[in-house]
Amino acid sequence: MTRWWVLLLGLGMLPAARAADPMLFVYFKEPANMGVFFAISDDGYHFHPLNGGKPWFGIEHAGALIRDPFITRGPDGQFHMVWTWGWHGQSIGYAHSADLVHWSEQRELPLMAGIPGTNNTWAPETYWDEGKSQWLIIWSSTVAGRQQGNRIYSAWTADFREGPGARWCRLPALYFPEPECHSASPGALSRSAPFCRQRRIGRRRAIRSWCAATPAPWRSVIST
Repeated sequence: MTRWWVLLLGLGMLPAARAADPMLFVYFKEPANMGVFFAISDDGYHFHPLNGGKPWFGIEHAGALIRDPFITRGPDGQFHMVWTWGWHGQSIGYAHSADLVHWSEQRELPLMAGIPGTNNTWAPETYWDEGKSQWLIIWSSTVAGRQQGNRIYSAWTADFREGPGARWCRLPALYFPEPECHSASPGALSRSAPFCRQRRIGRRRAIRSWCAATPAPWRSVIST
């Protein structure tokens, strides 16, 4: 079976691809009400849309959006995708696939339902923590009365489910509280130590980087 290296509106955290492996770019188009698009490349520079430039799969829930799709492959061999569910609200979207072709139902995960004043839940990302055998989910939210602008929040889960039998380890927590670092995009996190991430600072075009021996706490290493 052909292996695909997954690129997103950022980089997906997958094992290094061989030079001969095609690269997959996963993206959305404004106004984000059409679904997820795929394109492939042999060199990482020239991409060719799949499915004739039409969405790879559409939106199943009326009124929902698909923005900021992010795919990670888990130890179970499944591809797990999360995305921004809407401009406002307390939820993200989730689906999984064994082959990137046939996808599960699209589910709404209300990550911030227990946080009063949540205005938005944007740009989620998922990372498998081998030590915990759990998924770390990070995203950006603005919460009235807590802070101005977006901050990065996090939660842990073993199975992306909710309700009876859910295996969420704790309520959302402020993951990256540094006050000057409000941003709608959480950034990138490597799969293994040292963990590194980069973020755009606010509305400025400055890029700042942090590294850590574990997923937190973080230490600032460079600002450009």
